Amino acid sequence: MIYTDYYSEIKNIKTGTKLWACAYEFDNNKITMGLISKPIYGMARGYGWDYKEVTEEESYASFFVPFKSGSETEFAKSKAVCISSRVYADTYEECVELFNSLVNEKVKWFLERAEETKKDLIEK
Repeated sequence: MIYTDYYSEIKNIKTGTKLWACAYEFDNNKITMGLISKPIYGMARGYGWDYKEVTEEESYASFFVPFKSGSETEFAKSKAVCISSRVYADTYEECVELFNSLVNEKVKWFLERAEETKKDLIEK
């Protein structure tokens, strides 16, 4: 399954779910890329995932934490991100498809802007 909409899909991901995540987003200026995250494997974790005082059963999934390279149990804690900053898929293949669709959306956007810009040329 692919999870792209925060309000109907991503916010309902359960803590402890292992997922593939990716992102491909513009900066605020809509010209340069601000976030490129190729598919990476990790787990949805609750807001208390790194603290002993709060159990994950008491929280909702609020972070995505990638696994360290070659592991499915050790987390790369420094790479934890807010759950809403990525889109997700259950399998690597789905995540690659999702990532490529995000890239293609940006390609389409730039091609449309190029066509709009051509209309500003002055004929001799």
